Parts: sequence; structure tokens; C-alpha cells
Amino acid sequence: MLAPGNWRLILAASSLPIFIASALLATLAPRGTGRVADADVPTPTRLVDYGLLWRLGLIFGANNSVYFGTNAFLPLYLIGVGRPDLIPAALALYNFGQLPSSLLIMAFAHRIERRAWPYLCSGALLLASIATIGLTAGAWTLVATATLGFASGISLVLGLALPPLLSESPEVGRVSAGMFVVSYTFAMVVSVICGLANDLTADARSALVLIAISVLPLLLLPPTIRFHGP
Repeated sequence: MLAPGNWRLILAASSLPIFIASALLATLAPRGTGRVADADVPTPTRLVDYGLLWRLGLIFGANNSVYFGTNAFLPLYLIGVGRPDLIPAALALYNFGQLPSSLLIMAFAHRIERRAWPYLCSGALLLASIATIGLTAGAWTLVATATLGFASGISLVLGLALPPLLSESPEVGRVSAGMFVVSYTFAMVVSVICGLANDLTADARSALVLIAISVLPLLLLPPTIRFHGP
């Protein structure tokens, strides 16, 4: 509303509250009054398992690449097939479709945690939904985007649960940070490659194919993880 038609100004304006909050935190946050004793600093009991960290990052990265890729390239695909009228409904169904599955997973967490099959099921559902989107341009497209959102919600919650499930307490923060670095780097690389493919082919289906390929870590890596307690 403040900058209609100018996405750069809109992005800058939407980022302003974050900068204000950061400035307030930096200036108003209470300062420590003394040096923390060495005995109060927890020491890790073992080194981080970097092999596990990379697997967790790629699993969560598969979910992130679908999220960013869908929001970026689904509108381009619908425009390319002559159905731009479906864009608002498709994006709304995808993004809101994640809410019920997230709540469902949290409600039944004790039954599905520490098991590989929920990850495999969500990955298979993601692939089936992306394939349906790429082959349709109508009501089934909307059904597929809703299903895609539902599956994305499952993989999102399951991915976020991995560090505390598979790490000892002193390691959870470091493993989570490493997982986020790997996952978002993976998702950004996939997004850039998808954009390049779309530009070279002038067909958003090429981006959808690459997004589908990026789901593979969600299908291949969970069976390699021992879902035991820390």
C-alpha cells in the first residue's frame, strides 16, 4: 500500500521492523555484570557427528527447496499454461495446507517419532503432488497444491524434531545451527538452478522437475539414520 508496484520498496519496508527490533535489542538489552565462571559453562560430551549433521541438513533442505520453489515457480507455471486465474487459490492452498498436517504430526508425535517411514511417506507424497501439478492445469492442480502443502507440513515438523531427537542436550544448539546452514544453502542453490533452468527453457516445468529431484534426500537418507535416543 505504501509502495504499490515496486517490490524493492515493499521488501525494504517489510524489513524495517526487523531492523528497529534489532536496534532496540542492542541498545536496551541488559548487560552482564560479571564474568561467567568456567564451571557454569557446559562442555560438550562428544564431538558433533558431521555425517549426521549433513544428512539432517539435506533432509530439511529437501523440504525448504520445495517451499521456496513452489512459491516462486508455481505462478510461472500457471501463467505458462494459461491459467493465471488459479495462482491466488493455488498459493493459498499450498501455504495453508501445511497447518493441519503440522497440528496432526504434533498430536501423534509419540507414535511416529524415531521412525523412518513418516519421512518416506511425506517425500513420496511431495513427489506425487509435484508430478500432478506438472501434468494438470485445472481443479486437479488445486488438489495437488493442497496435498503438496499437507506433505510439506509433515516434512517441516519432522525435520525440526531431528536435532533434539538425535543429539545429546549440549549438542542440540550446534546441530540445529549446522542443520539450518546446510538446509537453507541447499534450498538456495536449488532455487538458483531452477531459475536458470526456467530461463534457459522458457518453461517452468523444468523448474518443477528440479524441485522434484531435490526431494530425493527425504527418500534416501532417513533409512541411513539410527533413530535412537541421545
